[in-house]
Amino acid sequence: MSRPFAAALALLGAVVVSGCASHRPPKVPPGIDPAHLHFADPVAEEGDPAPDFTLPLADGSGTLTLSALRGKPVLLAFGSYT
Repeated sequence: MSRPFAAALALLGAVVVSGCASHRPPKVPPGIDPAHLHFADPVAEEGDPAPDFTLPLADGSGTLTLSALRGKPVLLAFGSYT
């Protein structure tokens, strides 16, 4: 193995290890209680019913509650499509 390659590989390894070791807690937005930031804690187990929620309809004519769709197929797609 060439010396420059070995040096580059060692530097890359050091950067990766230091990045993994310097875990920082998430920044808390203003007005948010840090006690509510348990994103890594599981909320539901496989097979549990989904938590109920209500969202406004896209046309602004009302709301839709998940529990109103019980027994019907529902697809929740999360992501950015812009």
